[in-house]
Amino acid sequence: MAGTYARVNGAWVSIVGPPPVDPGPGPGPGGPFPKPTVDNTGPRVAITGATLDGNAAINAAIANGGVLTGRRIANVALSQPSHADLIFRDCEVTGAWFGVEAWNGFGTPPSDPSRRTTFEYCAIRDVHGNAGIAGRNWVAKYCEFTHNGDDMKPSSNVEVFASLLHDLWSEGDDPHGDNIQCFGGDDILFHWNTMISLNAPDAPTFAGGVGSSVLQMSDGGDATNIRFLDNWVNGGAYTLRGADSWAGNVADLVFRRNKHGRDFGYGPITGMGSYNGGTAVSDYDSSNVWEDDGTPVA
Repeated sequence: MAGTYARVNGAWVSIVGPPPVDPGPGPGPGGPFPKPTVDNTGPRVAITGATLDGNAAINAAIANGGVLTGRRIANVALSQPSHADLIFRDCEVTGAWFGVEAWNGFGTPPSDPSRRTTFEYCAIRDVHGNAGIAGRNWVAKYCEFTHNGDDMKPSSNVEVFASLLHDLWSEGDDPHGDNIQCFGGDDILFHWNTMISLNAPDAPTFAGGVGSSVLQMSDGGDATNIRFLDNWVNGGAYTLRGADSWAGNVADLVFRRNKHGRDFGYGPITGMGSYNGGTAVSDYDSSNVWEDDGTPVA
């Protein structure tokens, strides 16, 4: 399915950036998009050629009209505004510390929501040092994130859609991997994803055990307009960590119609409510349900 969509005034319409408000309820269980699995995410074509490391990946995309398909790329730093127009499609993304650092030269927000580096049907994997993708001004659609220390560390102007995040990598004696670790930022949309915070069965330590969380709002990061909608979530010590006392000023962090599994360590949610004198607020309501029986989580 091409494009990204949101529910607006009862109809599914194409959107360019994260919507400023909750798009509203979907048209029933499962919605218009299938649950992301290994069968409908990740590359659809064979990965060919040598690994393109760093600028070689960027230059190859530019030389091909801004679109790179079917290649393995590693350790990519997107540092110029023009990099926000690049598309990586059906690629494998890896690296030592980050697979991709996406800053795109825009500086601090606000930035242009119509210009974001796009990753479509990519496998972001085996980044053991830190995170698969970090930074701002990017979109991941129909991607598989697997075997990463953290799958992603998004900042501002980010969208993750119809993707699979699973099998975190653990190699220390105190694993705390997250599918998503936000260090503040604005205008972030997660929708119609499968996100499982469990360690990979072949991880060196704590194989198959719970990770830290699906979503971690991290230390001191101010954040505004974060939407977490229509996802399938499972695992973690706590599956979803909201705007708790460790977070910075968090405004407009909204959870709607997410479907929870029960494979967590302590609970499905924590930090939902108002903290830090009301400067950190999470909005989590009864539309968030258990996947197995459809009853409200809280």
